Amino acid sequence: MTQPSSTPAPRPKKKSKKKAMMGPRRRRQWKKRIKLSLTGSLMAPTSYNEVLQLMINNGINHCDVNGITQKINDLHLSYKTSRNWKRNTRAGILGSNMVNGVKTVKGN
Repeated sequence: MTQPSSTPAPRPKKKSKKKAMMGPRRRRQWKKRIKLSLTGSLMAPTSYNEVLQLMINNGINHCDVNGITQKINDLHLSYKTSRNWKRNTRAGILGSNMVNGVKTVKGN
């Protein structure tokens, strides 16, 4: 009989996963998210100054950059809320299945 060896069997090496290269579309989305997280909005801070300058040139003098930023962010939030509502309720998809104002879906 052979005696068991005191050294354990070598472990197989782990294969390292190759990182997927980022395509142009993913890169654009990534940059957009970074920009959004840094500025709090999709517009660059210099754009707010441009909007303010346009307003002043057109005789609107009671606004400041903070007010413009707040209004644009409110509009952006309102848009995202309505978009999510429409996406989650599937509004507009089942218009032909309306019965007494209730949308119905036939199961399989």
